[in-house]
Formats: sequence, C-alpha cells, structure tokens
Amino acid sequence: RPHQIWILKHRSLGRCFTHHLLFLRALKLKRTMKIQHREEARMLKKVSLVFGVVFTLIGLLGFVPGVTSADADGNQLLLGLFMVDPVHNVIHLLSGVAGLVAAASDRYAKLYLVGFGLVYALVTLVGFFDATVFGLLHVNTADNWLHLVLALGMLGAGLGLQSGDEMGGPAKVVM
Repeated sequence: RPHQIWILKHRSLGRCFTHHLLFLRALKLKRTMKIQHREEARMLKKVSLVFGVVFTLIGLLGFVPGVTSADADGNQLLLGLFMVDPVHNVIHLLSGVAGLVAAASDRYAKLYLVGFGLVYALVTLVGFFDATVFGLLHVNTADNWLHLVLALGMLGAGLGLQSGDEMGGPAKVVM
C-alpha cells in the first residue's frame, strides 16, 4: 500500500511537470508570435513609407519638363511611357503624402495600403474601359498595368501583414 501511494504521488508530479513544460512552450510560442507580429507591424510602416516616397517623387517628376515628353497626340508622357497631366500628378502627390503620413502608425499604414490599393484597383478597372478615368485624368495602357501592379502590391502588403490593433493592441514583447 505505501508503494502504491508513492507511485500515485510521483505520477501526479510527472503530470504537473508535463503541464508546466506545455505551459512554458505555449508562453514561448506567444512571445515568438508577438515578436513576429511586431516585425510585421514595422514592415507595414516601411511599405507605406516606400509607397509614399515613390508616389511623391512620381508626382513631382510629372511636373518636370525634361522628364516628361509629348507624344504624337500632344499628351505628356512620364519617362516616355506613362501618360500624365496636372490632375494625375496632383493625385500622385496626394497619394504620396498620405503614405508618408500613414507610415507613422502601423494601423494607419494598413488602412492606407488597403484603402489606396482598392482605389488603384478601381482606377485600373475603369482605365481599361475609359481612357479618361471618371473624366478626371488621362491614362494609357502602361498606366493601367502599372496601376494594377500597384493595387496588387498595396493590397497584398495591407492584407498580408498584421497591425498592432489586430493582436489586441500594440505589439510588445513580454519577458
């Protein structure tokens, strides 16, 4: 009888030890996930910053006479390929400034990437059927393909990466 009590006592200690190990593994996994999440949130801000800088530069370059040239119909082409006009340039500038501002926060970076990704997807769809998108700006085939690539890139980053809000608040490493 004492031998059976000793075995039962040690079995329960073994179970406690096993539960403790499982708890430690779960805690380590949680820390790893938070670190990964923090890196994804940081990446959202970097991607937003890159899009912001690129759009701002493109918007500015659209006003530079040496970088733009006129095609046979008198339309201005940026780098001899992409159709631009003053409204198109201002839209790129606004898109760029929005990206730069959004890069300050992972939440706003995600909203920027998804929101502007959807806008550029819409501009792409309309642009393939109407060369004057909503009567506001002129686009050509090169613009449409570029807008499609931008939309896919922005939506991919915005939907593929998590912001701090999606994990119940800003990502923090708990030690």
